[in-house]
Amino acid sequence: MGASVIFLDRSMNKPGAVIALGAYHPWLGGTNPRFDDWSARILDLKDMKEGGIAYFFAKVDPMLGTGFAVCAVPSHDPEKVDSGIRVLARRIAGARRGRIDAVDSLVRTQKIEKLAHGGSRDKEVHKNSIQVRRRTLIKGRSVLLIDDVTTSGNSMMACTELLVDAGATVVQPLALGQTT
Repeated sequence: MGASVIFLDRSMNKPGAVIALGAYHPWLGGTNPRFDDWSARILDLKDMKEGGIAYFFAKVDPMLGTGFAVCAVPSHDPEKVDSGIRVLARRIAGARRGRIDAVDSLVRTQKIEKLAHGGSRDKEVHKNSIQVRRRTLIKGRSVLLIDDVTTSGNSMMACTELLVDAGATVVQPLALGQTT
């Protein structure tokens, strides 16, 4: 076990720093003139549409090495156990030998208000409502932590701290989109 190269382009390996693949411009009920194809594909992924999942898989998978665990930031609602980002994370984990599916390792234990609807973006809110389970999949390993959209980065930073506390050697947060 130990640290593994997550991104094949070593300049992208910045443990603890959120790497965003593109800008996300919210739909805003169709009133946002900056809403673009990238943002639309993120919404497709959020809606668990195969086209959105396949699009981001084709973008992300070739960028990655092997020998690490894959986790996803959990939904704001512990009852929502499946999401587009979790499907994508599982697909990434299963695509290459040597990647570990640790998607079920991060679990939201209490519901928080949806961030897009004005919920608190405070890192402590996330740390207090998420737990690490299946620690054996994390301990002593590098971890790719994936989320669909990041705004403040606090949910990813909270999950990063929880994973490090659970024994991860390196956590590389990756967001498909950065809200602008």
